[in-house]
This record gives sequence, C-alpha cells and structure tokens, in this order.
Amino acid sequence: MDLKSYFSEAELKEIETAVSQAETETSGEIVPVFVAQCERYPEAVYKGGIFLAMIVFLIVSAMELFWLEFPVIHLVPIMGIVVAGGIIGALLTQYIDPLKKLMAGRNRLEIAAIRRAEHFFIREEVFLTRERTGILIFMALFEHEVVVLADEGINSAVEQETWNDLIDETIHAIKKKNVCQGIINAINRSAKILKEKGVEIRPDDTDELPNQLRTD
Repeated sequence: MDLKSYFSEAELKEIETAVSQAETETSGEIVPVFVAQCERYPEAVYKGGIFLAMIVFLIVSAMELFWLEFPVIHLVPIMGIVVAGGIIGALLTQYIDPLKKLMAGRNRLEIAAIRRAEHFFIREEVFLTRERTGILIFMALFEHEVVVLADEGINSAVEQETWNDLIDETIHAIKKKNVCQGIINAINRSAKILKEKGVEIRPDDTDELPNQLRTD
C-alpha cells in the first residue's frame, strides 16, 4: 500500500517527528503502523450473495404462491432469478464497505486486526530493542480497529487495559477521517503513559527503530 494515497508528505513528516519527539521522553521505541484493510474477507462476499439469493427466493416463492400462481414449469427461470440475486448480493458486498463489514461480523474484523498487528510486530522486529521496550500502535482503516502490542519491558509496567482510552480515541479519529491527527495523538499519549509508568529514558538511550509510519 502506498501511504501517499492516504497521507501527504507533510503529514508523514509530522508523524515521524511525533515519534522522534515522544522517544525523547521515554525508553519506549514507538512503531506506528497503518493499513487500509487487514484482509479481503471473501467469506463476507459469499455470505452477502447467499443472503440476497435467499431473500429473492422467498420473494419469488411468495409471488408464485399468493399472486402469480406460476406452474411448476417455471422453476428454471425462477432459479435463474435467484442465482442472479446471489450474484448481485456478492457484488454489492464486495464494493460496499459497510455491507462487507456487516457480513464479516465485528468479531471477525477484530481477529483480523490482531493477527495483522502480530505480523507487523514480528516483521518490524519490535522485540529486538535493548530493554525490550518496543511498542507497536497498529491502525486499520477499513476495520476501524486499533491494536497496541508492547514488548515485555513495557508489559511488565503497563497493564493492557491502560491502553483502552488511547485505542478508543484513535478509533474515533479514524471514523471521523481525522487519521493523521489520531495517529499523532496516539503516539503522544503512549509516550505520556510510558513515562508515567516508569518506562523512562536512559542516559545512554539510542534510537533503535525507524520513526516513520509503516504499512504493507
């Protein structure tokens, strides 16, 4: 994914600067990640097709039974209408995001975001910092999901529940299409939390991970 499709050069620089500034206050190494969509959710498309096909079948069956009184010989064209309804349902689900999310289900979207965040945690080697103080802030636009994954040096000082307000605020910013500011606010708030919880910067601290926004 090309980040420039979603952020201007100035915004990307603002995010990088926010990470750099935040890391002057804590030994935490902050890794922000943004993706447009975690998965394609093909099962949601299938469900959308099946759902509309069932609706069309019920409507046609009701018309046959109560109004049109189709003879049995019209079964083949009826099935053709049902199949067409299924195809239309699949296409609508594929291209209408709210419908795709509805068919996928909130639990499925959450699981996809967590798995994707874990993938980036490993790919970006967030676990390789000297004091195990790497923290990944993962944001998914389509899913409206935010995941915070921290290494053991942070988890020993900060409970997972502490990140809930940060997560909720960032999700709200994504929904309001104020993504850049939401990312910057999340970076700043994470640094504040780490400092308050004693994950303070060391005299010999070095910048161990790149500061720019990551993506696929």
